[in-house]
Amino acid sequence: MNVKYFTWCLTVLTVLLGIIAFSSCLDTNDTEIEFISSDAQIYGITLSAAYDSTGTLANAEFSIDQRASLIYNRDSLDYGFEPKNAYLTLELRYAAAVKIHLQNPDSTYFWNNTDSVNIGRLKYIEIYAQDGLTKKKYEFRLNIHQQNPHQLVWTQLTNNYLPFPMDAQKTVAFNNQFYTYYKSGQNIKGVVS
Repeated sequence: MNVKYFTWCLTVLTVLLGIIAFSSCLDTNDTEIEFISSDAQIYGITLSAAYDSTGTLANAEFSIDQRASLIYNRDSLDYGFEPKNAYLTLELRYAAAVKIHLQNPDSTYFWNNTDSVNIGRLKYIEIYAQDGLTKKKYEFRLNIHQQNPHQLVWTQLTNNYLPFPMDAQKTVAFNNQFYTYYKSGQNIKGVVS
């Protein structure tokens, strides 16, 4: 009975050690690898403002030139639009921080996603990646029409283009130049511009 008891204990001990050994091998692939990104790009931007009752700013489409690090609106905003504080929304993937650079007077601060930004003074938006090393600085340009589209403004380009008095004239466009022929008294002359 001693041998049977010893064999039984040895079998139970072997089974228990086997269970412990195999269970310790389970879940060894659950190690999590932390991914720290070096992506410091802006993928989208929108602006909106409470004072913008016509939605001019909210409807503006901004382009992002990643190579030149430039953010701008291709279609200029309406003449007379005065940029003030606006709510800025940035589409970022793995950014750790955003720094806003203003001009006139110069000031810089870290943006917290809820602060409004004075877009009339906004010069740069700087993005810091998660790795703490990579950063990208975008220049911001807000294009606004500089002339009222409902007014015609004429400016004189040259003085005394043609001498006076003149009896008749003809102008021909050729090779990106204007050839003007005119008759003054008995003389016929030409001018190129």
